[in-house]
Amino acid sequence: MATEELMRLAGANADGGELVVGVAEPDSPSTSWRRLSVSKFLEIPVEGSEWTLRLSSHVAGMIREETARFPNVETGGLLIGSCSSLMKTVTVVDLIEAPEDSVRTPTLFVLGTKGMKNRIDARFEESGRSLLDVGTWHSHLAEQGPSPTDRKTAKQVAVERAPPAILSHCHSSHVPCHHASGRAMNDYLDAYSIKARLAPAALAIAPVIVLIVLAFNWVQPSLPEAIIGLAVMVLFFAASNVARRLGKRKERQLFATTGGRPENRELNHLDKTLDERTKDRYRKFLAKQLEQPAPTRDMEVEDPDEAAAFYVQCYNWLRENTRDTEKFRILFNENIAYGYYRNLLALKPYGIVLNLLTIAAAAAIIYYKPDFACCRG
Repeated sequence: MATEELMRLAGANADGGELVVGVAEPDSPSTSWRRLSVSKFLEIPVEGSEWTLRLSSHVAGMIREETARFPNVETGGLLIGSCSSLMKTVTVVDLIEAPEDSVRTPTLFVLGTKGMKNRIDARFEESGRSLLDVGTWHSHLAEQGPSPTDRKTAKQVAVERAPPAILSHCHSSHVPCHHASGRAMNDYLDAYSIKARLAPAALAIAPVIVLIVLAFNWVQPSLPEAIIGLAVMVLFFAASNVARRLGKRKERQLFATTGGRPENRELNHLDKTLDERTKDRYRKFLAKQLEQPAPTRDMEVEDPDEAAAFYVQCYNWLRENTRDTEKFRILFNENIAYGYYRNLLALKPYGIVLNLLTIAAAAAIIYYKPDFACCRG
């Protein structure tokens, strides 16, 4: 029977597919079969890479419904699926709707964060730990390709997370993601990566590099020296990625011991960081961008959660609209400085261990004078 099912599926319509589940009866030789139809996936090339985005018809329908709910503003959400580095594909099988603190305007969509981590974790567990967040999507009111903001966001995502990650957009009246603006995110040698990741990693492994340079014979280099030279180059890039991961972990540890991520309170009426006129000017500007009224002093007292939600949207808008590293050079340099010191702090214990091991290795080389060492004889 199983062979017959496979033969039938092989000759089925190529526009779709089926999942066939056979369950053997415990007390008889018969098998009961259950068939689930699977529509053909949409395949969209990912801009700037060899990757392909595979979008299920179910997800395409969900995106159409979401854009229909918000015909006059941009909207979006989170893409759920899996990645295959072997096949170079990102497969999307579900969505998570935008949380309530998201910002929707005719020219901008900012995905909120309220409750998003818990929803991602729950979806991950429900899928048997197989489905992850693989990127985001948002709509455009006008038929166009990726906007300058989209491209800047894609570059920022490349800095913040390992590839691949998808940033997808669609026009509200067309098939979702007719033009995919996703990226493989492999721009590793940007200014942030060099200064905030590679530099701390270089300091941490510097003793090992110095030992290799001093201990080996580089006057007449042979195959071992060539292999070591190549390994050192690979070590630099590997250490850069490790520095980022350890830095993010250290950041979570710091937040856990200091009451969570610092809240931005500078715009609150009761906060004294800025003078009242400056805060009033900032609130009016941001309220205009968000198309929402700014909370008054009385509103902050009567409904602090609602006021806090407005300020969260303000800072989300600011983050999305200050990603131009040339235009906002001072802010970009501050981000680099923060990333540098955070990653350096995370690498501190590992750097100390490497220093001690290097001292021990140098002492052993001097004492035993191995054949490969330049100091022999």
